[in-house]
Amino acid sequence: MRRLLRHPETAGLLLGLSDVIFRALAAATWPPSGGRLFGRFFLANVHHRVEKRAFGLDSLEWFGIAAVVVVLMYGGVRLCSHVAHRDYAGYRLARFAVAAMAGVLMLNTAEALLTGKVTDWFGLVHGNGGKALNLGDLVAWTAAVLVPGGIFAGVIGYLRDPAKYVPGAQPG
Repeated sequence: MRRLLRHPETAGLLLGLSDVIFRALAAATWPPSGGRLFGRFFLANVHHRVEKRAFGLDSLEWFGIAAVVVVLMYGGVRLCSHVAHRDYAGYRLARFAVAAMAGVLMLNTAEALLTGKVTDWFGLVHGNGGKALNLGDLVAWTAAVLVPGGIFAGVIGYLRDPAKYVPGAQPG
């Protein structure tokens, strides 16, 4: 198991799928639209139904578009790593982030197909409304920042590596 977690894709996928625990706890603790308020913070069982969203596409169609984007992002990271002839830490971070997004996407798609909804379980109240989220939302937003940052760090690592300039030099 420890050897499996050394692969950034496996660790990222497990992080993305880990929200299933919190979603199940929210569903077991509160009825739909039920929850508990802690000042402006709330824990709840809030459902977002599969329905028409932006541009007339429903949630599952947007999940399909997101899957294509995730595959293209992963291909781009692997291509950068292949061109550099080395797996720099930045590229490994980007692979972890893309896999985490893929895990969230898999979990959201599976939940939407099985139940017709996606569960959000925490959030903040503001005014007469609020914003409900789940761990998958936070993971996806963070990963969207980490992927270009990881690629940038990998490119910087590649440019600073003396092995690509001097034949036989050891990477430092």
